[in-house]
Amino acid sequence: MPLDRTQAIPLYLQLHQAILEQVVSTQAAPGDRLPTERELQERFGVSRATVRSALDLLERQGYVVRSQGVGTVVARAKIEPNISHLTSFSEDLEAKGMRPGSATLEVALVPPPARAMTHFVLSDLDKVWFVKRLRFADGQPVGIHELYIPPTLEFAPQALQTMPSYYRLLHERHGIEPSRAVEAFTAKTADADEAALLDLDVGAALLAIERVTYDALERVLEYVVLRYRADHYEYKVELRRKG
Repeated sequence: MPLDRTQAIPLYLQLHQAILEQVVSTQAAPGDRLPTERELQERFGVSRATVRSALDLLERQGYVVRSQGVGTVVARAKIEPNISHLTSFSEDLEAKGMRPGSATLEVALVPPPARAMTHFVLSDLDKVWFVKRLRFADGQPVGIHELYIPPTLEFAPQALQTMPSYYRLLHERHGIEPSRAVEAFTAKTADADEAALLDLDVGAALLAIERVTYDALERVLEYVVLRYRADHYEYKVELRRKG
């Protein structure tokens, strides 16, 4: 549809909405190409600056990805965990209609790191189960999970090796449900190992999270370090003004 130049709405916002409606109406899939900038100019009779402003906004909102030599393509849907609820990785993806997956990279009894020691009640000689997993969304690697389990919780290594979800295993093996968790968020760049696992360039942006999870009796259930591709994850928080 042609843009309405009699409206007070800027042309780039009208074009932004027109492109977004086209993506939705055609049920475009991630990776599908959008028309080129020149094609959009000719189709809507607008300047190159207007086209670029519309595409810039779409990219900032996460609807499209633009790259040299490829053009503009529909972005993969971002994983948006509900920050006000305690959910597992699998639950987050299933809520978005995405298929969770996992590859266990390591299961071992190890001395816990210092930050885990502050939450577990241990002696200097104690070891804990460590499980390192690569997590997938619709078959694409999106995260690395490094899980440390307190020695008060016993598991067979084979169960840890094959578990689809730690929270489900907790319920099945011990009848325990997580009640609350405390998370700390930081930003980091991918090192060589992380980049190789997540199919990224070294130095790409990652979202790093440390989580400590408790049951209803305030017993620690896990200390876990999570690293996610920043281009696939988005956290939203609703803020309300006091008073």
